[in-house]
Amino acid sequence: MLVAVTTLWWWQRQSAHLISAPAVSRASTALLRVSFLDVGQGDAIAVETPGGRQMLIDGGDSGEKLLAALNALPDWQQRLDYEVLTHPHDDHLSGLNALFDRLTIGQVVATLVAADNGAYDYWQNNIKERRIPLTVAMAGQVYDSGDGVSWRVLSPANSLEDQAVNNLNNSSVVLLLSYGQIRFLLMGDAETPVEEALLNQGTDARAQVLKVGHHGSTSATGQAWLKAVKPQLAVISVGANNDFGHPHERVLRRLARAGVIILRTDQLGTVTLVTDGQTLTRVEN
Repeated sequence: MLVAVTTLWWWQRQSAHLISAPAVSRASTALLRVSFLDVGQGDAIAVETPGGRQMLIDGGDSGEKLLAALNALPDWQQRLDYEVLTHPHDDHLSGLNALFDRLTIGQVVATLVAADNGAYDYWQNNIKERRIPLTVAMAGQVYDSGDGVSWRVLSPANSLEDQAVNNLNNSSVVLLLSYGQIRFLLMGDAETPVEEALLNQGTDARAQVLKVGHHGSTSATGQAWLKAVKPQLAVISVGANNDFGHPHERVLRRLARAGVIILRTDQLGTVTLVTDGQTLTRVEN
């Protein structure tokens, strides 16, 4: 259910306690499950709400890797209630193109920022042809799954539909996902200018879990931003031995000095966190 929508496109801190545990069925209790999928050097985040709603934020650069990671999740069903594309770089976008013929997509959220990208054209054309409802993302929109889970768009500040931008990373959809007292801040590839803009706006960005922006690049996760977010856990989606040097040692040191627990997909594979709204548990898939 969309609580606040500006555009429909019909082309159509309470302290969190972290423990480790074996795989837990979502159906057994009222749990929110957030899985930072191991898709190599890219981002893909699968969200399963207590009521069985399913959401995917980005899809990495490979449909094969994305589908394998999704199929490895317990209780995962072949449908999406929500699909979010943070921005049209291949390592966030391309995997999503494998989903059109494999599962049902209920609603899409994206900026529709202009970009010269064949995979992006294919993605948009499929949404149009299949008449999948698409909402143009901008700050202030609040979504409610109807079972206690909500997510708010923090950035971009205004519609970027069909607009060319200098840096696609900074066009990223930034989401704050909440369930009870637990909050996940999902940064896409947003860099320091976005962090600074949100700080200047007085945004309440506090969250127990921070999905680190831009795979741990030095272009993101500034000291002021960390101080404002106050995360207890930082998840870094990154490929092993990647060519970009991600995550950067400077960012890792910054997180360590802040006392943040670092969880990396290149070291751990898919990182799954479950919460009942008060505690956080990392589970094995």
